[in-house]
Amino acid sequence: MNVGDMVIVRNSCRTHCGKWNAMTGWVAYIDITLTHPIGVRFEGAKNENTGSGCFYFKEGDLLAFEVQPPKKEDAAMFK
Repeated sequence: MNVGDMVIVRNSCRTHCGKWNAMTGWVAYIDITLTHPIGVRFEGAKNENTGSGCFYFKEGDLLAFEVQPPKKEDAAMFK
């Protein structure tokens, strides 16, 4: 997992009392010295309890995925 990766929080995640389960965000910060080393940002949300504004998770709590570019047909619809 790398900074900039898009992730979804697994439904089985207990971190943050499950508040972010099934939510999509992006990895904004990684600090391997922390218990929950991966800092994730969510659109429209900021963690006021951290200087980075990230919500922190363990790698096993997250599922990284690749954002697919729009299909040629879909892109034409938005022109």
